[in-house]
Amino acid sequence: RVLLTNDDGPESPFFARFAAGLREHLRWNTFVCLPDSNWSYVSKSLKPPVTDFRVDRKTEQDAHVPISPASCVNLGLYQLCEDCDLVISGPNVGHNVGQ
Repeated sequence: RVLLTNDDGPESPFFARFAAGLREHLRWNTFVCLPDSNWSYVSKSLKPPVTDFRVDRKTEQDAHVPISPASCVNLGLYQLCEDCDLVISGPNVGHNVGQ
């Protein structure tokens, strides 16, 4: 089982095709937990504290939530997608190389 997220949110022009490729071509069992909006430049943030929010389940395997990508991973690993073997974040829009 693979948990997928990104920091660009569901509007990313690359994410849906990337997730579909993993599911269809590699036959990976994936679960998507995305922030419901763009969190570029603050994706590692765990603030504000996650206390009360609505999980928008697009499908059984896809959820969009109003929290940071790092919080999406925590939620995905510990609440939505148990027994994950791998977490993948991306692909992202733009230049994403650290300096």
